[in-house]
Amino acid sequence: IQVKTAIICEGVLSKTVDLSEEVYAYPNPSKGNFKIALPAVLNEATLVEVYNMQSQLVFSRSYIIEDGKIQLNMEAQPTGIYIVKIILNKQPFMLKLIKE
Repeated sequence: IQVKTAIICEGVLSKTVDLSEEVYAYPNPSKGNFKIALPAVLNEATLVEVYNMQSQLVFSRSYIIEDGKIQLNMEAQPTGIYIVKIILNKQPFMLKLIKE
């Protein structure tokens, strides 16, 4: 980001903001419908694996990233804490989700 005025002698304020590695879920906790925000530059399918606290795979599915997000529906799962593993460009990201 660069901020400057029309007056050259006032200079330029420059700041780099890197959101490309930002991955988070909201709302968290939830009754079962989560949105997971992913890097905005991606528009591809991504693999999502959901594990319970006993490290058992609950389900695995590919999602298409739309508007920098995927919709994760866990309404059919029991209340509890889950670990979500998301593979983006061969790099795994882990999130903790709380289903109420």
